[in-house]
Amino acid sequence: MKAEIVGLDLPECADKERGSDEFWKCYILNRAISVFHSSCTCPMGTVVDGELKLKGFENIRIVDASVMPKVPKSAPNAAIIMLAEKAADMIKSKL
Repeated sequence: MKAEIVGLDLPECADKERGSDEFWKCYILNRAISVFHSSCTCPMGTVVDGELKLKGFENIRIVDASVMPKVPKSAPNAAIIMLAEKAADMIKSKL
């Protein structure tokens, strides 16, 4: 018996020789995902202010895990819900 990798057919990589370095680079760039929760890409104090307003812009707020200054030690769901509730209160108070 001969082992074979299956399920590698990607339209994005059809022009690459299957199994070549170019193929694997294409495959990884088009199929790789993270099992981790992305966060901290727009940390509070650096990119947004204390009211979640995007610095340098008017009337734009960022309300997602990207504003968290540190990655939560568990799934970020509860922290994101809390952040969204606080943002909603801040927005409503300005109306």
